[in-house]
Amino acid sequence: MGRRWNQVLSWIYARVPALSRSYAARMDAVRGAVPWSPARVPLERAAVALVTLAGVHLRGQEPFDMARPAGDASFRVIPGTASPADLAITHDYYDHSAADRDPNVVFPLARLQEFAAAGRWGTPPASRSGGSSGSRRPPSRGCSPPTASTTSCCRPAEPPAIGPGD
Repeated sequence: MGRRWNQVLSWIYARVPALSRSYAARMDAVRGAVPWSPARVPLERAAVALVTLAGVHLRGQEPFDMARPAGDASFRVIPGTASPADLAITHDYYDHSAADRDPNVVFPLARLQEFAAAGRWGTPPASRSGGSSGSRRPPSRGCSPPTASTTSCCRPAEPPAIGPGD
């Protein structure tokens, strides 16, 4: 199915909430209890990073490729010092008119910056947060190659090891 079909489905789901709820109920990815991981440091000493699949990127970065039938699985790095005016949204498959007016709707970076300034946690939002438009195709089957403004999900960064004393 093509891009236009996905846009039509998005338009229908946005206007018929019962369809959206029915579809979401069948797509439950988490079976059973959601695991809980308590914070290991007080919030006043914690750092936060945001990740979104809402298609958020810096205005100067390459937009997400909405013409790819399987979606664009690349990732855009967004500095923690970015302002809402620095952000743009490229995503065909949801109504982001509210987020276009205020990106904090889908990427609350300004709220996190306010919390950090008020001492709610120790450091400003991580120097690198990020956005993606999501992808229906597993990353191993053809991500966009990384460029200066993107990070390919084909080569994910190694997560930091967290031990019992961390």
